[in-house]
Amino acid sequence: PRPSALFTGRKREIEDFKKNYESFRLFAVEGLGGTGKTDFVSKCIDLIISDKTKIIWLNGSAQSNFDVFIETAGYGDVLKGEKKTDLTLYSGLKDLIERDQRIIFWDNYNDYEDPSFSRFLSFANQYLRKSTIILITKTDPSIVGITSLPIIRLEGLNKDALVYAKKLKASNIRYSSIIDSDLEKICIGVEGHPLAIEFSMWLMGYGKTADEIIQHIPEFAGIKKVEEFSKRLFLDIFNHANTTDDERDYFLKCSVFKERIDGNELKYLYDGKDVFHLLVGLIDKLLITAKEGFYEIHPLVRSFSYEKLLDKKPVHKKAAEYFITQRKLIVSPSLEEKIFYHLSEAEEYGIIADSIQDFGRKLIKQGQLNLLNEFMNKLVNSGFSRPIFEIFYGDIAQIKAEWDNAISHYAKASEYVLDKDLKAESIIKHGEILYRRGDVRESLPYFVDAVKFAKSNGLAKEESRAINDIGLVFHSSDDFDQASSKYMEALKIRKSINDLEGIAATYNNLGNLFSEKQKYEKALEFYNAGLKINEEAFNKTEISLNLINIGIHLRRQGNFEEALEKFNESLKLQESIGDKELISRCLNSIGVIYMEQNQPARALLNYEESIKLNLEVGDRVGLATTFCNLGAYYLKNKIYDKSLDYFFKSLDLFKQIGSKSNQQNIFGWISQISNQIGKVKFKELATQVHQKLELETRRNLIIEDFFHEPHKNKGPKTGRNDPCYCGSGKKYKHCHGRISGN
Repeated sequence: PRPSALFTGRKREIEDFKKNYESFRLFAVEGLGGTGKTDFVSKCIDLIISDKTKIIWLNGSAQSNFDVFIETAGYGDVLKGEKKTDLTLYSGLKDLIERDQRIIFWDNYNDYEDPSFSRFLSFANQYLRKSTIILITKTDPSIVGITSLPIIRLEGLNKDALVYAKKLKASNIRYSSIIDSDLEKICIGVEGHPLAIEFSMWLMGYGKTADEIIQHIPEFAGIKKVEEFSKRLFLDIFNHANTTDDERDYFLKCSVFKERIDGNELKYLYDGKDVFHLLVGLIDKLLITAKEGFYEIHPLVRSFSYEKLLDKKPVHKKAAEYFITQRKLIVSPSLEEKIFYHLSEAEEYGIIADSIQDFGRKLIKQGQLNLLNEFMNKLVNSGFSRPIFEIFYGDIAQIKAEWDNAISHYAKASEYVLDKDLKAESIIKHGEILYRRGDVRESLPYFVDAVKFAKSNGLAKEESRAINDIGLVFHSSDDFDQASSKYMEALKIRKSINDLEGIAATYNNLGNLFSEKQKYEKALEFYNAGLKINEEAFNKTEISLNLINIGIHLRRQGNFEEALEKFNESLKLQESIGDKELISRCLNSIGVIYMEQNQPARALLNYEESIKLNLEVGDRVGLATTFCNLGAYYLKNKIYDKSLDYFFKSLDLFKQIGSKSNQQNIFGWISQISNQIGKVKFKELATQVHQKLELETRRNLIIEDFFHEPHKNKGPKTGRNDPCYCGSGKKYKHCHGRISGN
């Protein structure tokens, strides 16, 4: 927003803003409604901030959703990905706004109901160095972990109030008869609050005296007395003889819009009828402001007028209908946010439920998890639901790595026998959660059942997905022939229905398979085919994963320099979208390359940077993996105490996560230490290292478990190319890893 040409005074506050802007990365501008906070901040921007291209402004309200803000601010890619905990999201966004040195303004912050805004501030306040966030609020912001937020408090204009009133008088011939002494009475009476001065002068311009206006001030008391008095002034204007019934009706209907509007919305409320003359009348009465091609109502005035709108529901429904006409092929989260707000205020929950059923998958794909969750929760609490909500809840939980919660929702969805697509999808996704957390054998029956069910009901997409997943199970068991057969079967179906996303996924699975079989030319063919599809879809996350897979493929061939190029290309892409988990994964892969190149110092730097990222975003899987890599690093260097320390920490995390195969893998690594130094010395060393662990880790790891014979692996494992836990010196897949995948 641009500052008003009538802006007056505030020199001390402007200087305070300048000092805070130069000294702090997070601060607030606070003041009651009508003190001119937005105008003040706009003036500060004009005077102090030279590069205005770095500014992001959210004119927020109660329905403002944090994920929608991220999307409209231009950082929507940070929302996407296979796994996005809140910390991962906040960390990625923080990095992106730091990179761009953004200056973010959140207006009407006191109205925000989405707690993600406050949680992000609590997180970002620890890290911001180059970007700045300014809150514009009526009350002190309450942010967990921040006890002394710098605040610039705005009150009335004090001695500058009369100067402001004289400027206002000169701007409109209607005010020319108002004498300076009456202006002074008003300015003193309303304690210099700009909005109250404006309303008072409008009434004086139509014949009311200053004494008639200020005689009512003693009726109000307390901190908000001027705000409450402004409400009375508003009602005087609203009920004035010069305000027509049509203007009143029009203005009250306008109050359902909580953001600035371009006028088409207002015209739609009247079925396209020309009502511009009503708009002009309301602008003249200071009830609506025309600015930069848009119309808006002062937040305080809007709250007053919305109270007076008696039959709100039909107006909200009409507003929702207008925004529904603006829908395009690509779902706009900000537009859906508006539609949801108006439909929910109209209590049209059935229409909302239908919309969620239609657009829910697209919102998940765009990473709008919190927005979708908010929509569904409100509907469920109002007694409206749809079976597919269980799938959506499960998908949200799965992306946030809440696996038990995801399984619970998928299990509920599978009970809806009348919806065949839903039932098939829920069975598959239940199995996929089991697979992801390492329960590979347990996942297989779900995929087999899903294939039978999908085939008998003509569900080609679900059938191909389940067949592809069966291929993954065989792949995990090193049954390459069966895996290849299933992948090709799935690919044939996916091509027949033009499931591009599924085709790309199967291509990558085939690439991994042929790379492990050392059929490198064929593997690269599949990798490039998958990469091409993802590039055409401009799916940055999938492109990044493709590049990692190609890098691992090149590493297997000993092409370390080419592999590094792919990892660094992926890393650059990940940094552009703020995906900390993929960045960490890439750093781990680069560390492995450096180990292969006998550059242990560089490997160690990458592992340590990976740990730093994992701790920042709370990624236990990534942290456990990096700890395991460090354990292998120190084992190679025969620094056995450090090696054991990291293996113990990794094992503890994998036990917490419930990843059985990774636990077995680490037991194999620890067995190597025992074989190398002997059982007696190992028992002594393991006891010493165990005693130095944190108390909670010691409780989770029973030291005696490490002194028995190595555990027999009861299922396929992830580290097939690692040394076998039995100490034979062979790779695991060529020793105890030969397990049938049927």
